[in-house]
Parts: sequence; structure tokens; C-alpha cells
Amino acid sequence: MGGLLASVSACKKEPLASIRYRMLGLPQALGGVCPVSPAETPPALTGATSVRLTFRDNVTLRCDVVLPLDGGPSPVIDVPDRASPVDLYAEYFDASGALVGRGSVKGIDLTAGGSIDIGVAPAGAFACASGRERTRAFHSATLLPTGEVLLLGGLGASDAADSQAPIDPADGLFVTATAELYRPSTRTFLPLTIAGLTPRAFHEAYATSDASGIHVAIVGGVGVSGDPRTTPAFQASGVFRWSPTAAARGVPGEMLDYDPASGTFTRRDMPAGTDVPPRILGVLPPPSSQLPVPYAGGLDAAGTPIASFD
Repeated sequence: MGGLLASVSACKKEPLASIRYRMLGLPQALGGVCPVSPAETPPALTGATSVRLTFRDNVTLRCDVVLPLDGGPSPVIDVPDRASPVDLYAEYFDASGALVGRGSVKGIDLTAGGSIDIGVAPAGAFACASGRERTRAFHSATLLPTGEVLLLGGLGASDAADSQAPIDPADGLFVTATAELYRPSTRTFLPLTIAGLTPRAFHEAYATSDASGIHVAIVGGVGVSGDPRTTPAFQASGVFRWSPTAAARGVPGEMLDYDPASGTFTRRDMPAGTDVPPRILGVLPPPSSQLPVPYAGGLDAAGTPIASFD
């Protein structure tokens, strides 16, 4: 089944169609490397005999249908409540009912028409996405209420070098303030410019939302006291060992406000009374916690252990 036609109003077959859904298999990494220009092909899931399509929002299950993968014509599916966005979850099963693949797209506008691609990956396996701008490690990857994933900071080559440059142990590891937004609906990474964002790594970033919008709390982590483009935070000190440099410091927390309509992030200081001492490494509670966020342990800017719980 290469495509699904979905009209808009309980899962039933109707003659009117407005959106075509394309199920595309996400490419697998070969030898740890993702293909540069992967072909757009239907999911290749061994043993798959059916696909379950679930349309729901944050509150309501709109409709749920199981379709056979028998090579027949693509069905037309009528989804209730045309005026409200909906999330689509696709799950592929074999004859025994075991899950063999899945994919999803969130925030579908049922009135927009056109075509929407759903990237499908084998269950329990990693798949490749396209367009990531920067090689990074020990960054944060935060799931936003929109279904997007925000990548912040991390360690890698200097920001003064090529963003895709491999890490050279002789140069050390540098912290970055770069950020990217991964959009599952298009399986792409969007580079972000966030003015004033502090370069850091080994931090935590948690998203919350309220009537005013989406907010991301960034807490803890390692920064440097000098120019982050020329001052490494870690130096190689042996096989499989990296040590903080004299310039490595704990960095204070900060907040980001996200406007999904414009796709922009704005940095601000932590709300009064919710910031914590600058720390290098520490522990945050599960994402269900609300601000102010408790934060414990780690080292301060001088490298002294912090025993307090904020």
C-alpha cells in the first residue's frame, strides 16, 4: 500500500478525499552511516500483513482502522471533526499480531489537502533522518508538545570550524550554543538561531506548556570561561578518556519560549526564584515535574561537589 486517501469527517469509506498519506520507509544506517540521498520507497517490513491507522488528538480518539496489506486499492478514510488538527499513528503488524514497524505525524490540518508523508521505521530499531546540520554529542533532545524535537548545545568541533567536521582529539571538545528543530512530519532538521543562548553540554532541557505557549527550561551543564569557539571544554587525556580543561565551568540555567506559529525561539532568564546554582552535571526528575524544577548534585564552577537539592 503505497498511499492512503483520507477524506475529512468515524473511520468509514466515503467517495470524497482530500489528503493523500504516503507511507515511506525510513532508511537504515549501514556501517553506522546514513545514506546521503535515500530513495523514497514504501516500508520494507518483513512479515507485515496489516497496518493500523489511529487518528487522535490530545483528548479524543477520532477513529481507528486496521487495513490489510493485500495489494488492493488504497482506501478512503473519513476522519471526524474536520476543523481540528489530528495526530496520525501508523502501526504495522505481522500475522501473529506482533508489531513490526511504526510511524507518526502530529498536528495534521484536515482542511489543507495535498499530500503528507509518514516515515515508518522497523519496531525496536533506529532509522535515519535527513538534514542534520551539526555533529554533536552530549546535547539535549527535548520532545515538544508539538511533536517536534529540539536539539540544544552539546560537544563537538569548534563552532569556528565546519559544522560537519569530525572531532579531532588534538583540538579538544568544544561546547556549542547551536540548536536544531527536528520535524517528524517531514523527517528534516531545521537550523535555529537563538540569540543569547549559552554554549553548554551535559545539560538537561525540559518542555512545559501553558496558556501563554511552550517553554523550555535548560538547567546545568558544562560551559567555558573563555571564547567557546577557541577554548575547549575537554581535552583528551588518554585512551577513551576526556578531562575538563581549566576553562570548564558550570553554567546558569535559562529559559526558551517557543512560538510554533512562527517557528521562533526566544531566550530569557529563569523566572525569579526558580534558577539554581551553576552546576557541572546533575540530576533532574521525570518530565512530569512542573517548574520550578528540582535539581540536585553535580559540581560548581570551581569543581566543588554540590550536595544541595534545589
